[in-house]
Formats: sequence, C-alpha cells, structure tokens
Amino acid sequence: MCKTISIASCKGGVGKSTSVVNIGTALALQDKKVLVVDVDSQHNLTTYLAVKSIAQFTLPALIKIAMDDELDVKLTEITHQSISKTKYLSVLPSHINMAGLEMGIAMATRREYILSEILDCVKDEYDFILLDCLPSLGIFAVNALTASDSVIIPVETHFGALEGFDQILSTIKMVRRHLNPGLEIEGVMMTKHQERTNFCRSVREMIQKECGENIRLFEQPIPYSIKVAETSALGVSIFEHDPRNPAAAAYEAIAKKVIARAE
Repeated sequence: MCKTISIASCKGGVGKSTSVVNIGTALALQDKKVLVVDVDSQHNLTTYLAVKSIAQFTLPALIKIAMDDELDVKLTEITHQSISKTKYLSVLPSHINMAGLEMGIAMATRREYILSEILDCVKDEYDFILLDCLPSLGIFAVNALTASDSVIIPVETHFGALEGFDQILSTIKMVRRHLNPGLEIEGVMMTKHQERTNFCRSVREMIQKECGENIRLFEQPIPYSIKVAETSALGVSIFEHDPRNPAAAAYEAIAKKVIARAE
C-alpha cells in the first residue's frame, strides 16, 4: 500500500527539495519504490535532479488535463509518460507554466482533489510518494495536503524558525476538517542545525517546546553541512555525494521512522 507524504512549509529556504531528495533516496536504499513530485512552479526539485522535462509531460500539463475533465485513460497515459527515472527515484517534474494555473484551478470542479486524481493513476506502483510543496498555503498546497496521508514540516533551527509555523498547522487542520480527515503530521523536521552554537541549541529547545506532546518531532536534527548544500548543484543525494556525512545518518533515521509508521 502506497503512503503519500507532503513536505510542506510556508517559509522558503528551509530545505524542502533537499529533504525530498534525501528522504526519498534513503527510502529507496531500504528497497522501497519511491516517486517524488515537484508541486512548485519554481521547479527546484526538477532542476535539482537534472530532469529534462518537456512542457506537455509535466505536472502542470497533467493538471490541465484533469481540469478539462478529459478521459481517465488519457490522464493515466500522460501521467506515466511524464515520469522520469533517476538512479534511485522516479520523478514527476514541474514547469514554470504552473505559475499561470492558480487562477484557473480555483474555478475547476473538485479543485482540491485534482492532484489526488493524478496520483491515483500511478500510486499502486510505489511504496511512497513524496510531494515537494511550494512555500505557500494556496490551492496547490491544499491539493498536496488533500492528496497526502501525512505531512513533514521542515523547520530551520535559525532566526525566525517558527515564522509561519502556526499558519501551516492551521492549514493542516482546515484540510483535515473539510477535505482529508485522515491527514496526519508525520513529524516536524529540524534542518540546517549547528549543534555547536548556543543559538541553534536554544532554537531547537524552542521548537521542542512548541511541538509539545501533541505534535510529532523527529528528535534528530539534520545538521548543516556544506556537503549537503553541494548536492543540489551536483544533482545527487547526500548518500551518493558523502555517505558518511552526519546528515546522511539523520535522513536515514527519518526514513526508517517513516517506514516503521507506514508498516
């Protein structure tokens, strides 16, 4: 049975795309079949993985097909044609054209379920689907949360760490109440952590306090590392670039917890 997980935050620069690649690769290294989906008009994930996408075989093209209520067989066919393969991951790419769809999708029938319909075409072929969400709480983020079983919320252990945290929690509650009652918080993931600094340690404690007993928190933060920053330029995961890096161990720990909860 496939589990779909959104990696979502309304704050940019917190490591969403990097985490999608590394958690996805960690899952693949545990013999899981993984599809990563770029739900962002900035298409950072697509660029990161060096996927050469053609506009008519990208997520915005599929959204257009679904919005036009075209035959399911066409949607299924084009969805399969749009998926690319890397060494460890299958990738459904995005395109800058997605930026122009937000107004159109707002007028569509069952607008919050369009991404769900697309993923339903292929989800039986994967163990996990990871959705890389744009730093916004608009209609595409709502689509991603509606299509998901759970959500991982990345938070930097830096200044302004909890900026937007209440908003993403409120959006999750709204989606749970009206669209997807089964949506869970997989966990809050602390990123770009520098344990040696007093400031990062204090922010970590603040995040732990904010989550309390009601919100799951991945206790092991993702440490800041220049090697992690280099991976996006190289188009690989930390497991390929520097497998002994502490960040690789942290992502592996998260992947194992995700697998345990899915099972």
